[in-house]
Amino acid sequence: MQRSVLPSSIALLLAISTVSCSSTVVPESPTQPTELSAGASASFSTATPTVVAQSVGHAGGCPAIAPFSAPIQLVVRVNGGVNVFITQIQMQFTDPFRIEMPQVTLTAPILTKQFGTALVEARSTRTFALTLPVGCGTDRKGTATVRVDTRDAHGRNQSGQVSVAVR
Repeated sequence: MQRSVLPSSIALLLAISTVSCSSTVVPESPTQPTELSAGASASFSTATPTVVAQSVGHAGGCPAIAPFSAPIQLVVRVNGGVNVFITQIQMQFTDPFRIEMPQVTLTAPILTKQFGTALVEARSTRTFALTLPVGCGTDRKGTATVRVDTRDAHGRNQSGQVSVAVR
């Protein structure tokens, strides 16, 4: 007889705890994290939609020195009120025949050395002057793709990509 009492008391206990949990409202305290807007922290573009590949004057230097370089002005605009740090920039050139040059990756230490800082301050725009080697086994005309990885001051990561025609 005790077996039938035990399951019904457990069922009653579960029913009471379920009702009490569902009706309990915990007020939000100021120390709890608040959800930030889900929108993008930064946007990426180039200063011009087309760049011209320029001769570097070293014929036959491939793969160490490509015969041409494409100057790309990467524009990073921070839309919100939080600073953004560029953590990595990856660039790749593809010619009209879909032949790709090896990817060029600039990580945070290189970015800091090259640009002084990888910081883009809140509500501001910053332009990064990049140089992409082209022409080692490829045509000098094509498309340059730039992928940018960022981390904002709250630790949120974001990636974006922009392409520019190379003539």
